[in-house]
Amino acid sequence: MLFMMVFVFAEIAGRFFFGVSHEFVPAISSWAMVWMTFFTFGVALKAREHISVDILPVSLPRKFQTPLLTFYDITSFLFAILLCIGSIKYVLMVRDANLYAVTVQFIPMWIVRLCVPIGGIFLALFSCEHLINDLRYLMSCGGENKS
Repeated sequence: MLFMMVFVFAEIAGRFFFGVSHEFVPAISSWAMVWMTFFTFGVALKAREHISVDILPVSLPRKFQTPLLTFYDITSFLFAILLCIGSIKYVLMVRDANLYAVTVQFIPMWIVRLCVPIGGIFLALFSCEHLINDLRYLMSCGGENKS
């Protein structure tokens, strides 16, 4: 976020004081926002602070909440795997095509697109962490109910 703010501020100051504008500043700022988005959606999932409708889980009894969240974590993990596989194929295709951005000729587009598989890896790791914690909770509850 700081990176984007510095770039945009420098662009605005350069235009106002010196009448100089650079085409690459808006592109790099928007790419930084995309990178930030893909990095933080895994972190938001880890904290369970992502955008969601929680009417159903909150209204269920506690013993049904964890299985529902486990189902959600399995779905997130499968989505993350598909995201990683598809985006890695896409990044390799863009790299092999030797594509560069129109406004920023010195940055290969595969570097810009690399944030998607990295974000998918974060999402997969944090989904696995939630799955392990959910399974531990379910196993501990199962042992308590039997005794």
